[in-house]
Parts: sequence; C-alpha cells; structure tokens
Amino acid sequence: MAEQPLPQSGNAIGFLGIMLKTDLELSEGNEAEQAAKVERVKQIKTRGEAEAYAREVYAKASAARASRVAAPA
Repeated sequence: MAEQPLPQSGNAIGFLGIMLKTDLELSEGNEAEQAAKVERVKQIKTRGEAEAYAREVYAKASAARASRVAAPA
C-alpha cells in the first residue's frame, strides 16, 4: 500500500495540504525554509511518502504542544 501512487485529488491531497499548512505555521517563517517545505510536498508521489511526512509533522506539532504546556506562565 505504501507504494501506491497518491490520487490526483480527494482526501489524501487535502490532508497533505493541512499537513503543509501546519508545518509552515510551525516553521521559523524564513522564506527559504517555507519554499523548501512547499517543494518537498510537491515531490510526494506515494501514499508511503505522504504517511512519512504526516508522521514528521505530527511529531513537530506534538513537540510544540508539549513545550507550550511545559512552559511557565
């Protein structure tokens, strides 16, 4: 299943867009970094690649959430 190509449209593509938006929001805002993230998502061609990217972004979001909870008020 991981080697299956991504569909041209639909939920998987929409989900990748949400993951990219989250990744961009978690970045430092540097234009070169953001452009690299957009390019990386454009290069995702299989379900396995999409899943790996989603796991990476989820880990970043979880770490950011944990650091906000742990930070003193």
